Amino acid sequence: MTLYELSANTVHGLYKDRYAFRDSLTDVVVQHLTTQGRVRIHCREMIKKVAICKDRLAVQLPDKIIIYELADQIENPETRHYKVKEKIFRKTDCSLLVVCSRHVVLCQERVLQCLTFAGVKEREWNLEAPIKYIKVTGGPPGREGLLVGLKSGQKLTICDKQLYGCTWLPIAQFKTAQ
Repeated sequence: MTLYELSANTVHGLYKDRYAFRDSLTDVVVQHLTTQGRVRIHCREMIKKVAICKDRLAVQLPDKIIIYELADQIENPETRHYKVKEKIFRKTDCSLLVVCSRHVVLCQERVLQCLTFAGVKEREWNLEAPIKYIKVTGGPPGREGLLVGLKSGQKLTICDKQLYGCTWLPIAQFKTAQ
């Protein structure tokens, strides 16, 4: 008798009150945490990464990245239906995936790549340490800022596609006035 144990990593993303996660390896479920409403998207392929931001959802499959957008958001703000906006036919192994209003950011260890929804590489950054965390910090559409955390403990910001180093002090270093 042989026993096999299969395990799959958790694939998920969070933006404000929307939580997107992989279900059954081939479906994405977007749950609105305040209303408990859910939308299921059947991808029919194994989902590798999921990213959500504002009205965009990016799903990485083995040979492409599909970008979805909320449908009829202007006419019906309570809509919970996603439609395909673009497909980027690109086979890539990335450790992190981030979606913005007009771009997708791929992270491969120490390299960040900014792609348009057409799959054109607009910018690439080679960093000195492996990237552990990326968060969209907001901004006008197409010019959103990113907060990047490195394994070395360094924090960087990217604004207008320019990389800036930041000095962040741990909370323990702040002293209260007495």
